[in-house]
Amino acid sequence: MNVAKLVEFDPDKWPKALVWNDERVRAWRLKFEREVEAARAVAGTRPVNVFKIWLSMPMPSRVMVWTPAQTGTFLDRAHHHRLYAMCHLVAVTGLRRSEVARLEWSDVNLDAQD
Repeated sequence: MNVAKLVEFDPDKWPKALVWNDERVRAWRLKFEREVEAARAVAGTRPVNVFKIWLSMPMPSRVMVWTPAQTGTFLDRAHHHRLYAMCHLVAVTGLRRSEVARLEWSDVNLDAQD
C-alpha cells in the first residue's frame, strides 16, 4: 500500500504554473532593470550586487515553466557543464529535483543494462 495516497491537499493552495511567455519575460526584465538602476543610484560609486537583486525579484508565480525554445537555449548553453546529462534528463522526462537527487548510479548506468 502506498501511504502517500492517503494524503489530501487543498487544491486551492497549489500555485498555478505559468509559462515564461514573451510578455512575462519583458515585464520581469523591466522590473529587474528598474531595481538595478535604483540600487546604483543609491550606491553611487560602490558596486551593486545585481545577482542579489535578481534573486530577490518576485516571479509571476511560484511555479514558472520554460517554453521549448527556452529549454533548448538552456541545454545548448549547458552542453559542456558536468551536470548536463542531469539537466537534459530533467528537461525531457519532467523529473522533479528531489527525484533526480535521489538517483543512484545503478539507476542510470546504461552500460549495466539491467
